[in-house]
Amino acid sequence: MPDGRGIAVVLCTVPCTGTSYVQHALQVAGIPTTSMHSYREAIRKPTRLDTLRRFVDDGRLIVCVTLVREPLAMLVSQSLWSFFSIRLSQGVPWFDEVDPAEPDFEWFRRSFHDVNYTNYRNGRLESYFATEFHEGMGIDVLATPFPQSEGYAVFARDRATPGNVVGTHCDRLVVLRTDRIDEKLRTALCDAADGAAVPQEIHFSAAAVEERNKGASNKDKPYYESFVRNLRLSDADIRAIYDRPYARHILSDAEREHWIGNWTARIRS
Repeated sequence: MPDGRGIAVVLCTVPCTGTSYVQHALQVAGIPTTSMHSYREAIRKPTRLDTLRRFVDDGRLIVCVTLVREPLAMLVSQSLWSFFSIRLSQGVPWFDEVDPAEPDFEWFRRSFHDVNYTNYRNGRLESYFATEFHEGMGIDVLATPFPQSEGYAVFARDRATPGNVVGTHCDRLVVLRTDRIDEKLRTALCDAADGAAVPQEIHFSAAAVEERNKGASNKDKPYYESFVRNLRLSDADIRAIYDRPYARHILSDAEREHWIGNWTARIRS
């Protein structure tokens, strides 16, 4: 039974995994929420820590939520967003205002291959989980079996671990797959709440759904697909992406084979 407390959520997750989509839904539902990519962001931006302390002062149970996503889609989205941001900063028309064949893809290829793909291949995501959650909350996420069919896992913070400036304020950690957000977000929060009150419904607005799908399946799809076809990945490269511990942890063997086939076909098209 609810114990009268409410929950607050700290979204601590890597870019392009659905952070804004989840944050908007939680705020509409009346759940106090803040977001950051790393505890270091809270150090650089003291307002983040002030918000966390306010959650504590309000007596809320604080749930840290990190989102995990099929890796190649995430890497493509990260590179695309960097490319679009550069265009905007230079006053170049937004990508959906030009012909799909016009953009110079060389910058994107460098961003993808030299930055995001290289970092992923060198274990950056595994390091991220080690730093943010193992060192920060005493939770070794990647060493703990993940219920892939459920799409989420809930952990309690190890209070014997000194932690970091974010982890020490959090009571629970939810690891949630991006493709299960709509179906499992509220369920995961209820499992993490430990008796604290969770709103009966969490809705995702049509506008939020449209923004979430930007690039992959709406009017921007021709530009997204143009970028995908310009990736320089061999079959071995694609398979190696899904052989990383991160991918093996969140995806079943069948899912990994599905995504290997899916991306191979799209890049070769």
